[in-house]
Amino acid sequence: MTRNRINKIIHTTLSIALTPHRFKRRSDDYVRRIGEMAHIINVQRSRWNEDNRVSFTLNCGVHISHVTSAFRNLPEPAQPKLTDCCISVRIGMLTASRLDIWWELGDPDDANGYAKVQQDVTMRTADSVIPFLERFQNEHQVAEFLSSVCTGADELVEPRAQALRMAYAAVIWLKLGNADRCSACIEEAERQSKRTPLEDTIAAFASRWRADWRSNPPIA
Repeated sequence: MTRNRINKIIHTTLSIALTPHRFKRRSDDYVRRIGEMAHIINVQRSRWNEDNRVSFTLNCGVHISHVTSAFRNLPEPAQPKLTDCCISVRIGMLTASRLDIWWELGDPDDANGYAKVQQDVTMRTADSVIPFLERFQNEHQVAEFLSSVCTGADELVEPRAQALRMAYAAVIWLKLGNADRCSACIEEAERQSKRTPLEDTIAAFASRWRADWRSNPPIA
């Protein structure tokens, strides 16, 4: 079976599972828009795939316009991807085992194997991915999540670095008009980044934002 045929099976499975939840396919991404937010589910293929055998997994994330782009000081992408999300996680990290999950398709005669993969993808998407994304229906919920210290299963949700979480939260709080929480998150981001690889990046972000505030004071 060719890779194109396998890819068609993957996307047929996901379209059946995700269309009822208002996701629309965009290449290897499935996107659901909620105002300025987007829930993104991405198909990731193994780098060691062959022409007639494909291993894949799923990642999901939450994108809010002008959050990661503002932190990186880059233009907002027209079509955001998983790497533009302020929250993201791989499907296996949402399960009780917290182990990576990869599905493999390849043997053209293994109809039962294909059916089992399709059933497992559908089940795990419904049981793990959709409930996780449903937790984030608005910007305030995302800001609160990023402002908190993750425990339990949420410890494996990206970004794991508290400094980066706080920086993203700061951008969202300012978008929501809460200058006090924005300022508190920036200060915490600076504190958490001390003597880490993020220190210079966070310092540059904080300096840039404070300069913007002097020019355009936020309204509390």
